[in-house]
Amino acid sequence: MRLVSNIVTTLAALAVVATPLVASAETGPDGLPLVFSQRPLTLSEGTLAIDAELSYTGFASIETPVGSIDIDPIIQLRAGASYGINEDLEVGAVVLPLVLSPETDYGNPALYGVYRFQKGSFQIGAGLAAIIPVQDGSDFVLQAGLPMRLAINDASRIDFTPTFQFVFGDSTITNFALPIDFSVNFNRPFFLVAGLGINAPDLDFDLVTIPLSVGVGYTLGTGDTPLADIIAEFELPAFAGKDAAGDFQFSADVYQFGIAGRIYLGM
Repeated sequence: MRLVSNIVTTLAALAVVATPLVASAETGPDGLPLVFSQRPLTLSEGTLAIDAELSYTGFASIETPVGSIDIDPIIQLRAGASYGINEDLEVGAVVLPLVLSPETDYGNPALYGVYRFQKGSFQIGAGLAAIIPVQDGSDFVLQAGLPMRLAINDASRIDFTPTFQFVFGDSTITNFALPIDFSVNFNRPFFLVAGLGINAPDLDFDLVTIPLSVGVGYTLGTGDTPLADIIAEFELPAFAGKDAAGDFQFSADVYQFGIAGRIYLGM
């Protein structure tokens, strides 16, 4: 896994170089810092965040003995909101899960909550999410996770959230995921995000895949208070994994582009 090691080394170097550029940043008057990498695990009390994301998922052609098969891309728009009940409890919902292509459809909405029970440079919380089966053929999904956020320095942080997903269909399927996300601010408004992780469907670690993502973001703000974040990201959801012969390989057969925004109100 030399490539993964090189990625980690590069991100660590960026964290060290960027530190002096944002070290003087201060926390906003209502507890939510302007600097993205310094944000707490949950929204500050009374803050309403409006979220929206537009994503494009593409697929490489499948080669067969009689020719190639093209798969239509999937375009989705997801919008929702989150609210800080207090500085340690955040609740939210995805109320507009639209599938725009290959056919227009209303997807499955979701409800979630996160409670932070440890503050400081290493924050820990507990999260619970429910995905409501509105689409035909879909099942009720319950996700339980343990979000953790480690501040490396004033310019960077690492997030990792071990998550179990329970799909209640004809039989219950349990999936496991461990996303690991890194954030570093180049200066106060500009930041980079990168992610690796582990996905084990049905708890079968012979089918493990490793996603890889990278993106850039910008924070609009006034003084020390953020007004909105905008993030553009590229992801390979199945960047690495085992093939049918059990050999480890890299793949770009599935790729995703996304642009997301979050607007902060009531601060």
